[in-house]
Amino acid sequence: MLFTSPLFMFLFLPISMCVYALVGKRRRRICLSIIFVAFYLLLNLRSPLNLIYLPCLIAYSYLAMKLLRIKRSALLCAILCIVPYLALFTVRGIAYFGNDGFIYPIGSTVAVLFSTSYIITQYRQKNKELGSFLDLALYILFFPVMIVGPIVRYEDFLRISNEDAICFDKANVASGIRLFCIGIIKRVAVGAVLYEMYDVFFGLFYDTPNLLVTVFILVTVYFATFFTIAGYIDIGVGLAKMYGLSFETYVVADPFRAATFSVYFGNLFTGLSLWIDDYLVHPMISRVEKNKKRLPSFIRAVCYGVVSILFIRSTPAMIALSVPVVMFFYLAFRFRLDERLANRTGLRTLMTLVTMFSVAIVWVFIILGDPRLIVNYIGDMTGENSEYRMDQILSIFSGMKYIFVMIIAGLSMWVSRIEAYMRAPELSEKKAYPMTQYISFLLILVMFSFTVVFFLPQFEIYDYIPFLYLFI
Repeated sequence: MLFTSPLFMFLFLPISMCVYALVGKRRRRICLSIIFVAFYLLLNLRSPLNLIYLPCLIAYSYLAMKLLRIKRSALLCAILCIVPYLALFTVRGIAYFGNDGFIYPIGSTVAVLFSTSYIITQYRQKNKELGSFLDLALYILFFPVMIVGPIVRYEDFLRISNEDAICFDKANVASGIRLFCIGIIKRVAVGAVLYEMYDVFFGLFYDTPNLLVTVFILVTVYFATFFTIAGYIDIGVGLAKMYGLSFETYVVADPFRAATFSVYFGNLFTGLSLWIDDYLVHPMISRVEKNKKRLPSFIRAVCYGVVSILFIRSTPAMIALSVPVVMFFYLAFRFRLDERLANRTGLRTLMTLVTMFSVAIVWVFIILGDPRLIVNYIGDMTGENSEYRMDQILSIFSGMKYIFVMIIAGLSMWVSRIEAYMRAPELSEKKAYPMTQYISFLLILVMFSFTVVFFLPQFEIYDYIPFLYLFI
């Protein structure tokens, strides 16, 4: 039962919201824990063995905290943080190379990041532990962010999940429903169908590659991955708001405004850059001599490059891919490209195009997994028969499904910008532009209804397409 399944949207979510609304304010945290556990049980019905993964992680994190209370040591803290990653890589190895009947526990990567955040936060508390066992369980079982985030630090989660901070009112629920619907539209009606389009392109033209076809494949993969991940982020933020929890660092991702790898990474994987800076970069840089100016940029680039790759996959090919990714991050950090490109529109546009195609190549490399396939494809690529290939490409795009997808993609981006604009501080206090809000809501309702009627009947195909490519 994933977020995009009818069972979740039309049964689990309405029932849980009704129960949550009926309980008193002081019992909502208990109700949240019951809802989180129920979702976790339903999610793993296909693979009961996965039911022990998160409980073991919760128990381990709590015991690690108790051990750090007895012996407070930086080395011990680092070792305790590494152990969950070893378990994660073992599980991934079984999923890749082991039994075909094994189902990878979805959301395990985010849970391990949360466990690390909990252990390090407790290590930094010199006098007493922060939060309770219930807080830890709620934090790791926090299912709205289980796919790709937003990544929330433990201390931030405590702040937004406090009984006094939970704001379960009409405004939050309405805002959450809008974001949830936008996320479903991006994820199901755009992202998954574009992945299918990638399969069509690659299946038809792999044996006879062409430069024009390669460009279309890169564009398709770039937007398919963007809308899939951005859709899950919107779904996660929307679900959290529906339960009264509001994120402070949420930013609407835009596929056309990333002039460097660092901007693309920070905008798309919301909260992960803050996690890397707080738990990896700053502790390492604090131990570096101040006169070594290049080393901090290199350390930060290594942390961002390695984590961004391992956040998706852990195969040898993906680890090798982290080398060029680290190089891109290093150039962005070392020369402060984001600041230098801020007021140079022409150069910024050029760098945005370069970043888009570079990111698309990285995603293709991740999806294929085997670098030999890419080498063979590039070796056979020619520029011949471009007109004939263009006719084939246009015939693929002429399908009604893909025409609708392109229309929906454009509308969803436009609606997302309206939503972001209406959340601006200067407009939040004034109930301005009501007609714009009504039009935005109407468009969301129409697109969501179309998504449910047209695409969800095929959810068994579309729901799991990204997980065939990306172990998230």
